[in-house]
Amino acid sequence: MSRLKKLAGDTVLYGMSSIVGRTLNYFLVPLYTKFLSPSEYGVVTELYAYVAFFLILFTFGMETTFFRFVSQNKADTQKIFNRVLSIVMIVDTILALGLVACATPIMNYLEYPGKEAYVYALAFILMLDGINAFPFAKLRIEGRAKRFAITKMINILVNMGLNIILLVGMNEIMTNGAFPALYPFVSEIYTPALGPAIVIFSNMVASMANSVMHFGIYKRFRFKLDWKTVRPMVIYGVPLLFMGVAGTTSEMFSRLMLKKILPVGFYPGYTNQQILGIFGACYKLAIFMNLAIQAYKYAAEPFFFNNAQDKNSPALLGKVTHVFTAFGSIAFLAVVANLDIISHLFLRQKAYRMAMDAVPILLMANLFLGIYYNLSMWYKLTDKTYFGTYLSVGGAIMTIVLNYFLIPVIGYMGSAWATFAVYGGMTVVSYILGKKHYPVPYQVGRGLLYLSTSGVLAYCCYHMHFDNYLILKGIQLLIFLIFVAMVFILERKMIQRRSV
Repeated sequence: MSRLKKLAGDTVLYGMSSIVGRTLNYFLVPLYTKFLSPSEYGVVTELYAYVAFFLILFTFGMETTFFRFVSQNKADTQKIFNRVLSIVMIVDTILALGLVACATPIMNYLEYPGKEAYVYALAFILMLDGINAFPFAKLRIEGRAKRFAITKMINILVNMGLNIILLVGMNEIMTNGAFPALYPFVSEIYTPALGPAIVIFSNMVASMANSVMHFGIYKRFRFKLDWKTVRPMVIYGVPLLFMGVAGTTSEMFSRLMLKKILPVGFYPGYTNQQILGIFGACYKLAIFMNLAIQAYKYAAEPFFFNNAQDKNSPALLGKVTHVFTAFGSIAFLAVVANLDIISHLFLRQKAYRMAMDAVPILLMANLFLGIYYNLSMWYKLTDKTYFGTYLSVGGAIMTIVLNYFLIPVIGYMGSAWATFAVYGGMTVVSYILGKKHYPVPYQVGRGLLYLSTSGVLAYCCYHMHFDNYLILKGIQLLIFLIFVAMVFILERKMIQRRSV
Protein backbone atom coordinates (compact mmCIF):
# COMPACT_ATOMS: atom_id res chain seq x y z
CA MET A 1 0.00 0.00 0.00
CA SER A 2 1.41 3.43 -0.92
CA ARG A 3 1.97 6.00 1.78
CA LEU A 4 -0.70 8.27 0.34
CA LYS A 5 -3.21 5.42 0.44
CA LYS A 6 -2.13 4.66 4.01
CA LEU A 7 -2.81 8.26 4.98
CA ALA A 8 -6.17 8.15 3.21
CA GLY A 9 -7.08 4.90 4.97
CA ASP A 10 -6.18 6.27 8.39
CA THR A 11 -8.11 9.46 7.64
CA VAL A 12 -11.20 7.39 6.84
CA LEU A 13 -10.87 5.49 10.13
CA TYR A 14 -10.35 8.67 12.11
CA GLY A 15 -13.20 10.15 10.10
CA MET A 16 -15.50 7.38 11.31
CA SER A 17 -15.11 8.73 14.82
CA SER A 18 -14.71 12.36 13.91
CA ILE A 19 -17.14 12.80 11.01
CA VAL A 20 -19.72 10.09 11.73
CA GLY A 21 -19.42 10.54 15.48
CA ARG A 22 -19.57 14.32 15.48
CA THR A 23 -22.34 14.25 12.90
CA LEU A 24 -24.32 12.19 15.38
CA ASN A 25 -23.31 14.67 18.05
CA TYR A 26 -24.30 17.50 15.73
CA PHE A 27 -27.85 16.17 15.70
CA LEU A 28 -27.94 17.66 19.18
CA VAL A 29 -28.08 21.12 17.57
CA PRO A 30 -31.75 20.67 16.51
CA LEU A 31 -32.36 19.46 20.05
CA TYR A 32 -30.72 22.51 21.58
CA THR A 33 -32.40 24.93 19.19
CA LYS A 34 -35.76 23.38 20.07
CA PHE A 35 -35.50 23.06 23.85
CA LEU A 36 -33.09 25.94 24.59
CA SER A 37 -33.90 29.59 23.95
CA PRO A 38 -31.34 31.67 21.98
CA SER A 39 -30.18 33.26 25.26
CA GLU A 40 -29.71 29.82 26.91
CA TYR A 41 -27.85 28.55 23.86
CA GLY A 42 -25.79 31.73 24.11
CA VAL A 43 -24.66 30.54 27.56
CA VAL A 44 -23.55 27.20 26.07
CA THR A 45 -21.82 28.95 23.15
CA GLU A 46 -19.93 31.32 25.43
CA LEU A 47 -18.87 28.74 28.01
CA TYR A 48 -17.64 26.26 25.39
CA ALA A 49 -15.72 28.99 23.58
CA TYR A 50 -13.76 29.39 26.81
CA VAL A 51 -13.47 25.60 27.17
CA ALA A 52 -11.82 25.38 23.73
CA PHE A 53 -9.39 28.09 24.81
CA PHE A 54 -8.52 26.41 28.12
CA LEU A 55 -8.18 22.95 26.56
CA ILE A 56 -5.10 24.29 24.77
CA LEU A 57 -3.63 25.18 28.15
CA PHE A 58 -4.47 21.74 29.49
CA THR A 59 -2.54 19.99 26.67
CA PHE A 60 0.07 22.82 26.22
CA GLY A 61 1.64 21.50 23.03
CA MET A 62 2.58 18.11 24.46
CA GLU A 63 0.70 16.08 21.83
CA THR A 64 2.90 17.28 18.98
CA THR A 65 5.92 17.09 21.31
CA PHE A 66 5.10 13.43 21.99
CA PHE A 67 4.91 12.70 18.24
CA ARG A 68 8.21 14.47 17.59
CA PHE A 69 10.19 12.67 20.30
CA VAL A 70 8.73 9.26 19.48
CA SER A 71 9.61 9.74 15.79
CA GLN A 72 13.24 10.19 16.88
CA ASN A 73 13.29 7.11 19.14
CA LYS A 74 10.39 4.72 18.50
CA ALA A 75 11.89 2.05 20.77
CA ASP A 76 11.22 4.28 23.79
CA THR A 77 7.58 5.08 23.02
CA GLN A 78 6.31 3.92 26.43
CA LYS A 79 9.05 5.79 28.33
CA ILE A 80 8.34 9.01 26.43
CA PHE A 81 4.61 8.52 27.02
CA ASN A 82 5.24 8.12 30.77
CA ARG A 83 7.26 11.33 30.93
CA VAL A 84 4.82 13.40 28.87
CA LEU A 85 1.76 12.18 30.75
CA SER A 86 3.45 12.77 34.11
CA ILE A 87 4.02 16.42 33.19
CA VAL A 88 0.44 16.77 31.95
CA MET A 89 -1.10 15.26 35.08
CA ILE A 90 0.73 17.71 37.35
CA VAL A 91 -0.01 20.79 35.23
CA ASP A 92 -3.67 19.88 34.62
CA THR A 93 -4.35 19.29 38.31
CA ILE A 94 -2.91 22.71 39.17
CA LEU A 95 -4.91 24.41 36.39
CA ALA A 96 -8.17 22.72 37.40
CA LEU A 97 -7.73 23.72 41.04
CA GLY A 98 -6.97 27.26 39.91
CA LEU A 99 -10.23 27.46 37.96
CA VAL A 100 -12.20 26.11 40.92
CA ALA A 101 -10.63 28.71 43.22
CA CYS A 102 -11.57 31.50 40.80
CA ALA A 103 -15.11 30.25 40.06
CA THR A 104 -16.95 33.17 41.65
CA PRO A 105 -15.07 36.02 39.93
CA ILE A 106 -15.25 34.11 36.63
CA MET A 107 -19.03 33.78 36.81
CA ASN A 108 -19.43 37.39 37.90
CA TYR A 109 -17.37 38.55 34.91
CA LEU A 110 -19.46 36.42 32.54
CA GLU A 111 -22.64 37.83 34.14
CA TYR A 112 -23.85 34.44 35.40
CA PRO A 113 -23.71 35.03 39.18
CA GLY A 114 -24.44 32.03 41.37
CA LYS A 115 -23.53 29.54 38.62
CA GLU A 116 -20.15 28.49 40.04
CA ALA A 117 -21.16 24.83 39.56
CA TYR A 118 -20.62 25.37 35.82
CA VAL A 119 -16.96 26.20 36.47
CA TYR A 120 -16.48 23.24 38.82
CA ALA A 121 -17.85 20.81 36.24
CA LEU A 122 -15.99 22.36 33.30
CA ALA A 123 -12.69 22.35 35.25
CA PHE A 124 -13.15 18.62 35.86
CA ILE A 125 -13.98 18.05 32.18
CA LEU A 126 -10.90 19.99 31.09
CA MET A 127 -8.64 18.00 33.39
CA LEU A 128 -10.04 14.69 32.13
CA ASP A 129 -9.90 15.71 28.47
CA GLY A 130 -6.39 17.13 28.83
CA ILE A 131 -5.11 13.87 30.32
CA ASN A 132 -7.13 11.64 27.98
CA ALA A 133 -5.66 13.39 24.94
CA PHE A 134 -2.42 11.46 25.43
CA PRO A 135 -3.76 7.91 25.36
CA PHE A 136 -5.44 9.03 22.13
CA ALA A 137 -2.09 10.36 20.90
CA LYS A 138 -0.44 7.03 21.76
CA LEU A 139 -3.07 5.18 19.72
CA ARG A 140 -2.40 7.53 16.79
CA ILE A 141 1.39 7.14 16.83
CA GLU A 142 1.00 3.35 17.06
CA GLY A 143 -1.38 3.33 14.10
CA ARG A 144 -4.26 1.88 16.12
CA ALA A 145 -6.90 3.89 14.29
CA LYS A 146 -9.70 1.36 14.89
CA ARG A 147 -9.28 1.51 18.67
CA PHE A 148 -9.13 5.29 18.45
CA ALA A 149 -12.36 5.41 16.44
CA ILE A 150 -14.25 3.05 18.75
CA THR A 151 -13.28 5.00 21.87
CA LYS A 152 -14.23 8.33 20.30
CA MET A 153 -17.56 6.92 19.12
CA ILE A 154 -18.44 5.64 22.59
CA ASN A 155 -17.65 9.06 24.05
CA ILE A 156 -19.95 10.76 21.54
CA LEU A 157 -22.77 8.25 21.92
CA VAL A 158 -22.72 8.62 25.71
CA ASN A 159 -22.82 12.40 25.42
CA MET A 160 -25.57 12.33 22.81
CA GLY A 161 -27.64 9.72 24.66
CA LEU A 162 -27.59 11.63 27.94
CA ASN A 163 -28.60 14.88 26.22
CA ILE A 164 -31.55 13.18 24.55
CA ILE A 165 -32.66 11.35 27.70
CA LEU A 166 -32.40 14.40 29.94
CA LEU A 167 -33.60 17.17 27.62
CA VAL A 168 -36.29 15.32 25.67
CA GLY A 169 -37.28 12.91 28.43
CA MET A 170 -37.69 15.51 31.15
CA ASN A 171 -39.61 17.85 28.86
CA GLU A 172 -41.93 15.02 27.86
CA ILE A 173 -42.59 14.20 31.51
CA MET A 174 -43.17 17.83 32.48
CA THR A 175 -45.23 19.02 29.49
CA ASN A 176 -46.83 15.98 27.86
CA GLY A 177 -47.53 13.74 30.84
CA ALA A 178 -45.17 10.92 29.82
CA PHE A 179 -44.31 8.52 32.65
CA PRO A 180 -46.65 10.18 35.19
CA ALA A 181 -45.15 8.16 38.05
CA LEU A 182 -41.89 10.10 37.56
CA TYR A 183 -43.53 13.53 37.49
CA PRO A 184 -43.22 14.27 41.25
CA PHE A 185 -39.50 13.44 41.21
CA VAL A 186 -38.71 15.28 37.97
CA SER A 187 -40.70 18.37 38.97
CA GLU A 188 -38.51 18.69 42.06
CA ILE A 189 -35.18 18.67 40.18
CA TYR A 190 -35.94 20.00 36.70
CA THR A 191 -36.71 23.45 35.31
CA PRO A 192 -36.16 24.72 31.73
CA ALA A 193 -33.29 26.87 33.07
CA LEU A 194 -31.34 23.64 33.68
CA GLY A 195 -30.71 23.35 29.92
CA PRO A 196 -27.06 24.55 29.97
CA ALA A 197 -26.38 22.40 33.07
CA ILE A 198 -27.68 19.31 31.24
CA VAL A 199 -25.29 19.98 28.34
CA ILE A 200 -22.32 20.28 30.73
CA PHE A 201 -23.33 17.23 32.82
CA SER A 202 -23.63 15.04 29.70
CA ASN A 203 -20.20 16.20 28.56
CA MET A 204 -18.70 15.36 31.97
CA VAL A 205 -20.06 11.80 32.02
CA ALA A 206 -18.80 11.24 28.45
CA SER A 207 -15.31 12.42 29.45
CA MET A 208 -15.35 10.00 32.38
CA ALA A 209 -16.30 7.21 29.94
CA ASN A 210 -13.15 8.04 27.94
CA SER A 211 -11.01 7.48 31.02
CA VAL A 212 -12.60 4.06 31.55
CA MET A 213 -12.02 3.12 27.90
CA HIS A 214 -8.33 4.00 28.24
CA PHE A 215 -7.88 1.76 31.28
CA GLY A 216 -5.52 -0.62 29.44
CA ILE A 217 -3.18 2.24 28.50
CA TYR A 218 -3.28 3.81 31.97
CA LYS A 219 -2.55 0.40 33.50
CA ARG A 220 0.86 0.37 31.79
CA PHE A 221 1.58 3.98 32.74
CA ARG A 222 4.32 4.64 35.29
CA PHE A 223 4.76 8.09 36.79
CA LYS A 224 8.20 9.30 35.71
CA LEU A 225 9.53 12.82 36.03
CA ASP A 226 13.13 13.93 35.77
CA TRP A 227 14.10 17.40 34.60
CA LYS A 228 17.02 16.24 32.41
CA THR A 229 14.76 14.32 30.01
CA VAL A 230 11.70 16.53 30.41
CA ARG A 231 13.51 19.83 29.72
CA PRO A 232 13.94 19.35 25.93
CA MET A 233 10.27 18.34 25.69
CA VAL A 234 9.21 21.53 27.45
CA ILE A 235 11.48 23.64 25.24
CA TYR A 236 9.92 22.07 22.13
CA GLY A 237 6.36 22.27 23.45
CA VAL A 238 6.17 25.77 24.94
CA PRO A 239 6.08 27.55 21.54
CA LEU A 240 3.30 25.15 20.56
CA LEU A 241 1.40 26.18 23.69
CA PHE A 242 1.52 29.84 22.69
CA MET A 243 0.67 28.85 19.15
CA GLY A 244 -2.35 26.89 20.36
CA VAL A 245 -3.58 29.70 22.63
CA ALA A 246 -3.25 32.23 19.84
CA GLY A 247 -4.86 29.85 17.33
CA THR A 248 -7.84 29.26 19.60
CA THR A 249 -8.11 33.01 20.13
CA SER A 250 -8.47 33.33 16.36
CA GLU A 251 -11.14 30.64 16.34
CA MET A 252 -13.17 31.55 19.41
CA PHE A 253 -12.57 35.20 20.21
CA SER A 254 -14.98 36.47 17.57
CA ARG A 255 -17.85 34.85 19.45
CA LEU A 256 -16.64 36.13 22.80
CA MET A 257 -16.28 39.70 21.51
CA LEU A 258 -19.69 39.64 19.84
CA LYS A 259 -21.52 39.73 23.15
CA LYS A 260 -19.29 42.44 24.63
CA ILE A 261 -18.86 45.00 21.83
CA LEU A 262 -21.97 44.61 19.65
CA PRO A 263 -23.94 47.86 20.13
CA VAL A 264 -27.10 47.32 22.17
CA GLY A 265 -30.11 47.19 19.86
CA PHE A 266 -27.98 46.60 16.73
CA TYR A 267 -30.43 43.84 15.81
CA PRO A 268 -33.88 45.19 16.78
CA GLY A 269 -35.80 42.88 19.08
CA TYR A 270 -32.73 40.82 20.06
CA THR A 271 -30.36 41.10 23.01
CA ASN A 272 -26.62 40.58 22.58
CA GLN A 273 -26.95 37.28 24.50
CA GLN A 274 -29.54 36.07 21.97
CA ILE A 275 -27.40 37.15 19.01
CA LEU A 276 -24.47 35.23 20.50
CA GLY A 277 -26.63 32.09 20.63
CA ILE A 278 -27.91 32.64 17.07
CA PHE A 279 -24.43 33.22 15.63
CA GLY A 280 -23.06 30.31 17.66
CA ALA A 281 -25.69 27.97 16.19
CA CYS A 282 -24.97 29.11 12.62
CA TYR A 283 -21.22 28.85 13.29
CA LYS A 284 -21.88 25.18 14.07
CA LEU A 285 -22.82 24.64 10.41
CA ALA A 286 -19.17 25.27 9.54
CA ILE A 287 -18.51 22.03 11.41
CA PHE A 288 -19.10 20.12 8.18
CA MET A 289 -15.77 21.48 6.97
CA ASN A 290 -14.19 21.23 10.41
CA LEU A 291 -14.98 17.53 10.75
CA ALA A 292 -13.11 16.57 7.60
CA ILE A 293 -10.17 18.76 8.66
CA GLN A 294 -10.07 17.21 12.15
CA ALA A 295 -10.18 13.66 10.77
CA TYR A 296 -7.35 14.50 8.38
CA LYS A 297 -5.32 16.18 11.13
CA TYR A 298 -5.59 13.13 13.40
CA ALA A 299 -4.04 11.00 10.66
CA ALA A 300 -1.63 13.51 9.09
CA GLU A 301 0.45 14.66 12.08
CA PRO A 302 1.77 11.23 13.16
CA PHE A 303 1.98 10.23 9.47
CA PHE A 304 4.37 13.06 8.57
CA PHE A 305 6.47 12.65 11.71
CA ASN A 306 6.86 8.94 10.93
CA ASN A 307 8.06 9.86 7.41
CA ALA A 308 10.14 12.86 8.48
CA GLN A 309 13.47 11.19 7.69
CA ASP A 310 12.46 10.23 4.16
CA LYS A 311 14.22 12.29 1.51
CA ASN A 312 10.95 12.47 -0.44
CA SER A 313 9.07 13.92 2.53
CA PRO A 314 8.71 17.44 0.99
CA ALA A 315 7.26 16.01 -2.23
CA LEU A 316 4.87 13.86 -0.22
CA LEU A 317 3.72 16.89 1.79
CA GLY A 318 3.15 18.85 -1.41
CA LYS A 319 1.08 16.07 -2.94
CA VAL A 320 -1.02 15.55 0.20
CA THR A 321 -1.67 19.30 0.46
CA HIS A 322 -2.83 19.38 -3.15
CA VAL A 323 -5.19 16.44 -2.66
CA PHE A 324 -6.57 18.08 0.49
CA THR A 325 -7.20 21.36 -1.36
CA ALA A 326 -8.99 19.61 -4.22
CA PHE A 327 -11.27 17.51 -2.03
CA GLY A 328 -11.79 20.40 0.40
CA SER A 329 -12.99 22.62 -2.44
CA ILE A 330 -15.45 19.93 -3.54
CA ALA A 331 -16.75 19.53 0.02
CA PHE A 332 -17.09 23.30 0.43
CA LEU A 333 -19.20 23.66 -2.72
CA ALA A 334 -21.36 20.65 -1.79
CA VAL A 335 -22.19 22.07 1.64
CA VAL A 336 -22.93 25.61 0.42
CA ALA A 337 -25.19 24.31 -2.37
CA ASN A 338 -27.29 22.53 0.25
CA LEU A 339 -27.28 25.06 3.08
CA ASP A 340 -31.01 25.68 2.67
CA ILE A 341 -31.72 22.03 3.48
CA ILE A 342 -29.07 21.81 6.20
CA SER A 343 -30.29 24.95 7.99
CA HIS A 344 -33.89 23.73 8.19
CA LEU A 345 -32.77 20.33 9.44
CA PHE A 346 -30.49 21.60 12.18
CA LEU A 347 -31.75 25.06 13.16
CA ARG A 348 -35.29 24.31 14.25
CA GLN A 349 -36.40 27.77 15.37
CA LYS A 350 -36.57 30.38 12.61
CA ALA A 351 -34.72 32.94 14.75
CA TYR A 352 -31.56 30.81 14.63
CA ARG A 353 -31.44 31.06 10.81
CA MET A 354 -31.05 34.83 10.67
CA ALA A 355 -27.22 34.55 10.62
CA MET A 356 -27.05 32.09 7.69
CA ASP A 357 -25.30 34.59 5.40
CA ALA A 358 -22.20 34.19 7.58
CA VAL A 359 -21.96 30.42 7.03
CA PRO A 360 -20.40 30.31 3.50
CA ILE A 361 -17.73 32.75 4.67
CA LEU A 362 -16.99 30.61 7.73
CA LEU A 363 -16.87 27.45 5.60
CA MET A 364 -14.25 28.93 3.27
CA ALA A 365 -12.34 30.24 6.29
CA ASN A 366 -12.20 26.73 7.71
CA LEU A 367 -11.01 25.36 4.37
CA PHE A 368 -8.09 27.80 4.56
CA LEU A 369 -7.48 26.62 8.12
CA GLY A 370 -7.18 23.04 6.83
CA ILE A 371 -4.67 24.13 4.20
CA TYR A 372 -2.77 26.00 6.91
CA TYR A 373 -2.51 22.77 8.94
CA ASN A 374 -0.71 21.23 5.96
CA LEU A 375 1.57 24.21 5.50
CA SER A 376 2.37 24.31 9.22
CA MET A 377 4.13 20.95 9.07
CA TRP A 378 7.35 22.58 7.87
CA TYR A 379 8.16 24.28 11.19
CA LYS A 380 7.19 21.18 13.18
CA LEU A 381 9.42 18.91 11.09
CA THR A 382 12.37 21.34 11.29
CA ASP A 383 11.96 21.96 15.06
CA LYS A 384 11.29 25.66 14.39
CA THR A 385 8.03 25.74 16.29
CA TYR A 386 8.60 29.37 17.29
CA PHE A 387 7.53 30.31 13.75
CA GLY A 388 4.16 28.76 14.54
CA THR A 389 3.98 30.98 17.61
CA TYR A 390 4.67 34.09 15.53
CA LEU A 391 2.01 33.11 12.99
CA SER A 392 -0.60 32.29 15.58
CA VAL A 393 0.04 35.36 17.73
CA GLY A 394 -0.16 37.51 14.61
CA GLY A 395 -3.44 35.83 13.72
CA ALA A 396 -4.79 36.39 17.24
CA ILE A 397 -3.91 40.09 17.15
CA MET A 398 -5.50 40.38 13.71
CA THR A 399 -8.63 38.64 15.04
CA ILE A 400 -9.00 41.07 17.94
CA VAL A 401 -8.38 44.16 15.81
CA LEU A 402 -10.71 43.16 12.96
CA ASN A 403 -13.51 42.13 15.31
CA TYR A 404 -13.11 45.34 17.30
CA PHE A 405 -13.60 47.49 14.21
CA LEU A 406 -16.02 45.33 12.20
CA ILE A 407 -18.56 44.07 14.77
CA PRO A 408 -19.90 47.54 15.68
CA VAL A 409 -20.38 48.26 11.94
CA ILE A 410 -21.68 45.01 10.41
CA GLY A 411 -22.47 42.85 13.46
CA TYR A 412 -21.85 39.12 13.32
CA MET A 413 -20.85 39.39 9.65
CA GLY A 414 -17.79 41.25 10.96
CA SER A 415 -16.87 38.18 13.00
CA ALA A 416 -17.27 35.96 9.94
CA TRP A 417 -15.14 38.17 7.69
CA ALA A 418 -12.50 38.52 10.41
CA THR A 419 -12.23 34.73 10.66
CA PHE A 420 -11.85 34.45 6.88
CA ALA A 421 -9.19 37.17 6.72
CA VAL A 422 -7.17 35.70 9.61
CA TYR A 423 -7.08 32.11 8.32
CA GLY A 424 -6.41 33.24 4.77
CA GLY A 425 -3.60 35.53 5.93
CA MET A 426 -1.98 32.85 8.10
CA THR A 427 -2.05 30.44 5.15
CA VAL A 428 -0.31 32.89 2.83
CA VAL A 429 2.37 33.89 5.35
CA SER A 430 3.09 30.26 6.31
CA TYR A 431 3.53 29.41 2.62
CA ILE A 432 5.99 32.30 2.11
CA LEU A 433 8.06 31.36 5.19
CA GLY A 434 7.99 27.67 4.32
CA LYS A 435 9.48 28.36 0.87
CA LYS A 436 12.59 29.70 2.59
CA HIS A 437 13.01 27.21 5.44
CA TYR A 438 11.53 23.95 4.08
CA PRO A 439 10.93 24.11 0.30
CA VAL A 440 7.94 22.01 -0.76
CA PRO A 441 6.79 21.58 -4.39
CA TYR A 442 3.19 22.77 -3.91
CA GLN A 443 0.91 23.02 -6.95
CA VAL A 444 -0.04 26.60 -6.15
CA GLY A 445 -1.65 27.54 -9.46
CA ARG A 446 -4.02 24.61 -9.61
CA GLY A 447 -4.82 24.89 -5.92
CA LEU A 448 -5.79 28.56 -6.34
CA LEU A 449 -7.90 27.56 -9.34
CA TYR A 450 -9.91 25.10 -7.24
CA LEU A 451 -10.35 27.55 -4.38
CA SER A 452 -11.41 30.50 -6.53
CA THR A 453 -13.69 28.45 -8.79
CA SER A 454 -15.45 26.74 -5.89
CA GLY A 455 -15.83 30.15 -4.21
CA VAL A 456 -17.47 31.75 -7.24
CA LEU A 457 -19.74 28.77 -7.86
CA ALA A 458 -20.70 28.62 -4.16
CA TYR A 459 -21.67 32.31 -4.27
CA CYS A 460 -23.87 31.64 -7.30
CA CYS A 461 -25.50 28.59 -5.68
CA TYR A 462 -26.18 30.38 -2.40
CA HIS A 463 -27.76 33.48 -3.98
CA MET A 464 -29.65 31.63 -6.70
CA HIS A 465 -33.48 31.79 -6.50
CA PHE A 466 -36.20 30.13 -8.57
CA ASP A 467 -39.91 29.83 -7.95
CA ASN A 468 -39.65 26.12 -8.76
CA TYR A 469 -37.57 24.49 -6.01
CA LEU A 470 -36.80 21.37 -8.05
CA ILE A 471 -35.34 23.48 -10.86
CA LEU A 472 -33.21 25.32 -8.30
CA LYS A 473 -31.78 22.11 -6.83
CA GLY A 474 -31.29 20.65 -10.30
CA ILE A 475 -29.19 23.63 -11.41
CA GLN A 476 -27.19 23.56 -8.19
CA LEU A 477 -26.52 19.84 -8.67
CA LEU A 478 -25.41 20.47 -12.25
CA ILE A 479 -23.00 23.21 -11.12
CA PHE A 480 -21.55 20.87 -8.50
CA LEU A 481 -21.11 18.00 -10.98
CA ILE A 482 -19.40 20.29 -13.50
CA PHE A 483 -16.89 21.33 -10.84
CA VAL A 484 -16.26 17.72 -9.78
CA ALA A 485 -15.75 16.78 -13.45
CA MET A 486 -13.26 19.65 -13.86
CA VAL A 487 -11.24 18.44 -10.84
CA PHE A 488 -11.37 14.83 -12.06
CA ILE A 489 -10.15 15.77 -15.57
CA LEU A 490 -7.29 17.88 -14.25
CA GLU A 491 -6.25 15.22 -11.73
CA ARG A 492 -6.89 12.11 -13.83
CA LYS A 493 -3.18 11.25 -14.11
CA MET A 494 -2.69 11.34 -10.35
CA ILE A 495 -5.89 9.36 -9.75
CA GLN A 496 -4.70 6.66 -12.14
CA ARG A 497 -1.39 6.23 -10.33
CA ARG A 498 -1.29 3.45 -7.74
CA SER A 499 1.61 4.70 -5.70
CA VAL A 500 3.20 7.90 -4.52
